[in-house]
Amino acid sequence: MPCGLLFGFEIVNRFYRGILRLSCGFSCDTEKVEQVAEEAYSLKESLDKYFMRNQRRMQEAKERAELLGGANGESSHVLRIFDDEARAMQSAHNSSRMLEDAYSTGVAILSKFAEQRESMKGKYDNFGIVREGSSFGDQLDDLMVFVAGVE
Repeated sequence: MPCGLLFGFEIVNRFYRGILRLSCGFSCDTEKVEQVAEEAYSLKESLDKYFMRNQRRMQEAKERAELLGGANGESSHVLRIFDDEARAMQSAHNSSRMLEDAYSTGVAILSKFAEQRESMKGKYDNFGIVREGSSFGDQLDDLMVFVAGVE
């Protein structure tokens, strides 16, 4: 039955019941039973609609999964290549970052050595401690070349 006709039928049905109630004097119990029956029927219809919507959604989800499964099956090789390339890029990025950290640590160490050298050179030159033919600063330079490998 189309929705408009059903709605019209419901209005006529309620009107008819109202007239019967006035003319026949139905008891409250009969009205309550009818009301409960109507509510049960309405709930049953709502539940049926819910189950139909849910079933349709599940079917659509199943179809989407099948379509995506087919698409992934055909292009899985390409996706693996992209995954491998992404991992290689991440590894290169991590290596670059570690090299930058190592470089900055080395620069910090060498700058501290230079500060200590200047400090010690000034202190020991003031005391006159020298090796034959060289100053203490030259000895520290030799030590830095040996330790850091830098001239």
